Amino acid sequence: MKNDVPYNPEGAPFRLGQWSKVGDWVLPFQGRAVYAPELKLWFGFSKQEDDNGLSNRFICTADLEKAGAAQPPVVSHQWGYTAPKDQKKNLNASFLVHLGTGGRFCVANFFSGVRNHSTAMLTGVEVTRCGEGKALRFIEHKTYRYGGLSHGQYHVCLL
Repeated sequence: MKNDVPYNPEGAPFRLGQWSKVGDWVLPFQGRAVYAPELKLWFGFSKQEDDNGLSNRFICTADLEKAGAAQPPVVSHQWGYTAPKDQKKNLNASFLVHLGTGGRFCVANFFSGVRNHSTAMLTGVEVTRCGEGKALRFIEHKTYRYGGLSHGQYHVCLL
């Protein structure tokens, strides 16, 4: 066995980044999802829209290990996070970045602005287990705003 080919618990080989079909359902996330091994859950933006019809306003989790051909994954937790009211309608892109340990993430939001400039907002969030149970606690930390980014280069500048 090559070192670059991991095996799943059933013994079948798979490669990182390789797609596989489990059932005739779609994932409960909008866009990309990230796995947090310390919590054994997948995190992403929910497909649910807020009261104004805007998406990417809720972070949700799903346990994909419990999904099967006849059992689609179910959202197990969902939280809203703060976005400035003056910026909500100008949202261009959102990314959820797992910071590696301790259930820590960065929510990166990019907003269109005036005079061909954009604004980026980075918000730290943390998800922890409450005791030994399945309940999770969502903690929103500081938000930093970066302005004056040129259109088309805003993702590269900060991420």
